[in-house]
Amino acid sequence: MNYILQTNSLTKKYKNFQALNGLTMNVPKGSIYGFVGKNGAGKTTLIRLICGLQEPTSGDFTLYGISLAMEQLKKQTGSAAYKYRKNPKE
Repeated sequence: MNYILQTNSLTKKYKNFQALNGLTMNVPKGSIYGFVGKNGAGKTTLIRLICGLQEPTSGDFTLYGISLAMEQLKKQTGSAAYKYRKNPKE
């Protein structure tokens, strides 16, 4: 089966907080996935790892069957960061 995303024991720790704890998942080609969970469950952390914005503490993942180094990943994917402002004149 072709997988778009495969994670293998993906873990991310921030000082005293573990955002992802050994996540293993396979997303088949053509499927649609949504990340649902409580605050602090690791949804945003997973997206940041996949986009190359952060590095995992341990474990690995592949996109389209390719395991890329972080610098390569940043070049292969796109992401946009923004800061929300109540007052656009700030």
